[in-house]
Amino acid sequence: MTRITEVQLPKTELGNDPWDYRNHPDMIPQPSSILDKLKDWELTSEQEAKAKEGFWLVPGIFYHNHATTICAPANGGKTRITFFLMCQLAEKGFDVRYINMDISLGDAVIMKRRATEVGMQFLTPDLSNRSPKEVYQFLVNIAKSEEDLSKVVFVIDNLKQLADVINKREIKEKMNTLCSTLTRTGATIVILAHTNKYRDNKGKLIYEGTNDIETYSNELIYLESDKTAKGQTVQLVNGKNRVAGNIKPPSFEIDQDGNVTQSESPIDVQKRKAERKQLAKDKEGIAATVERLRESECNQGELVDYVSKEASIGKQGATKLIKRYAGKPKFWTTETGDNNAKVYKKW
Repeated sequence: MTRITEVQLPKTELGNDPWDYRNHPDMIPQPSSILDKLKDWELTSEQEAKAKEGFWLVPGIFYHNHATTICAPANGGKTRITFFLMCQLAEKGFDVRYINMDISLGDAVIMKRRATEVGMQFLTPDLSNRSPKEVYQFLVNIAKSEEDLSKVVFVIDNLKQLADVINKREIKEKMNTLCSTLTRTGATIVILAHTNKYRDNKGKLIYEGTNDIETYSNELIYLESDKTAKGQTVQLVNGKNRVAGNIKPPSFEIDQDGNVTQSESPIDVQKRKAERKQLAKDKEGIAATVERLRESECNQGELVDYVSKEASIGKQGATKLIKRYAGKPKFWTTETGDNNAKVYKKW
């Protein structure tokens, strides 16, 4: 073994003895600032490595690593549509864990069979004698884990079974766990919830519960439904969206057997309902207009006088009615006649 008995340090302007450096600024401990403590708040390299770039799982509805709450009245289609979309995600390779706490045994059998086909885990804790408290505690344990769950989607169906939605303290704690703590694992959270019986003063749906439901949700989506001869049309409406770009959610059709299909383009259910209501209100005026135009074409003044008299509505109302349906199929057409006068004809 070699023993070093002498070390010759390179000589600088301060000398070559360590003692010569004793007053050098680099050798004097500098007092730390209280602001240095803020470094503890910075993202760690491990956290940065764990973070994934955001993307839509389902455009306009579910965003990766976000918590989305779907609200609808009873029988509004939230379970059927969400289950339909989760099956699609499972087929694409996502690890979907669907927790349904409000379901009959018969429906559970059908849904589990379909879930198994696509590789999705369909869970029914209430049918397995597991209490909501046990379900919540298990979710808390998952949230505390350090597993990378960035490919996992949890569905909570529904919130009312897991928490008292009007208990401020309870719902705040549980929404924080689901939407903030659980998403730190990288998971995507989908929560199904009910709406109030009554709408707001603008006729819009309102979620049932305290404002913590909206506060903690990254996205809040309402389901507006309209009954049809074949089943129902469901429009998804943004109540809150934190994603830039604000893609308009799609619409869906649910037939009488409960089968779900996505509409080719978004359908404005509220507009369709309003038009149907207006059509019922205008029934007599429309009949009078059609009756007059069967005889012959006529100008707007003549038509307004006739409809006003026959349908017992004011001339201003008759004018609006005639213009409202002009050019629409099955009603009447309009063109410009002599002296730029409007001439109406039967369709």
